Amino acid sequence: MGTKMSVAPVVSAKEAKEGKEENSEDRIPVSNFFLVKHIVEDGDDNLTLVGTMVQKVFETDRLERSESAKAFYFEYRFNDLMADEDSGYAKRRRSEKCVRSKCTKATFQMSAPLDVDTIFDVFPFKAYKASVLVELSSSTIEEETHRVRPNLLVAKHDMRNNLSIQLPYINKMQEARTNDSQLLEDLKDKMDKMQDYDFITPFPNVEYIYDNKKKYCPKCRITFYLVQQGNSKMIEIIAPMLLISILNTLNVINDEKVENVDYIANSAAFTLTAAFILPSIFSKANRNKVFTVNTVYVFLVFVGLALSSFPDDMVGTNGFAITGVVLLWLSFFMPVISFIRFWIFQNQVSPTQGRADIDDFIERKNYKQFNHEKDNFKEHFLCVGDVPTKDKDNKYIRTDEGKYLFVEYRKERASCCLPGR
Repeated sequence: MGTKMSVAPVVSAKEAKEGKEENSEDRIPVSNFFLVKHIVEDGDDNLTLVGTMVQKVFETDRLERSESAKAFYFEYRFNDLMADEDSGYAKRRRSEKCVRSKCTKATFQMSAPLDVDTIFDVFPFKAYKASVLVELSSSTIEEETHRVRPNLLVAKHDMRNNLSIQLPYINKMQEARTNDSQLLEDLKDKMDKMQDYDFITPFPNVEYIYDNKKKYCPKCRITFYLVQQGNSKMIEIIAPMLLISILNTLNVINDEKVENVDYIANSAAFTLTAAFILPSIFSKANRNKVFTVNTVYVFLVFVGLALSSFPDDMVGTNGFAITGVVLLWLSFFMPVISFIRFWIFQNQVSPTQGRADIDDFIERKNYKQFNHEKDNFKEHFLCVGDVPTKDKDNKYIRTDEGKYLFVEYRKERASCCLPGR
């Protein structure tokens, strides 16, 4: 038996016609399926999520439209921007009605812009979250006197009826892939059309946002976790800084054989070279922050170079220069510490690099796809507001924050360790 769903109308359309209420509204149950194909990056560093959306609107008899009317569907917004034919974000390919099951189905080509935010920035490693907020817009019928609100549903049993990742084409020709690690690598290769980013895991975090006041769920958020590896920074910054440190050390050791003017000129050249190289470690996301690992690294480098610039003959001791050399070499411990922190961060996001999530996203043999023409949607879906606090199937996490209720996938990552909303 299906779970009773919170879709009762506030005021019926019939009452509105009779003049009992000027305005009326319904909450209509909607299943919105995502088939994720890949993420592409354009020349301006903008990321776009490419895939297919299938919107199924149930209980369409409550809309009181004639059988000859076109199949009803809700318009989309991506990150608060209208997603329609003009924007190119959501292009409707086809739509159909199923009178017997009182349902409509519309299929869209999705090209959703992703908002990219820095969530980990410790030189030379950076990680980002790329997300899109998908919103179904309310609509009006009956000569614009009756409002209908989309109430998104979530799958009860198989979460692949919410969102699935398209398999690599080479895998579609094989009966099964027993090596999950190889499958993950194939997925990353297929999904990654980006130049500057790589996936921490190809499986996104999926979150539904329920409005406690209006008693419906029009929004869901899809978030991918990406990384910029530090390999390029190693070549661009660490290698030149290593050369500067070696030359600076030789300059200090040979202090007695170098004139003061030449000694100071050498130190100035090292400092200017470092000043030209180091600003690239800062991103726009952390330029307003004073105390970070990145600023500590830069501080150690410049203080070390500054102290190293004092010649023995001028200050009467080589203690300043030796201290500067030590500080400059100590700065190389910062990238080592950053590597350890980055490794811990990656394991917090995805301890198994996605292997534990495969059966929640990949359409393999155990996948039972919902059929809107044959299946009763109440047996396969439930309203976001009806997700229990203690999910016995261990599929969703429910978080009530007053005005809004958040329901997200209970994935294998350690959610408590990640940055908040």
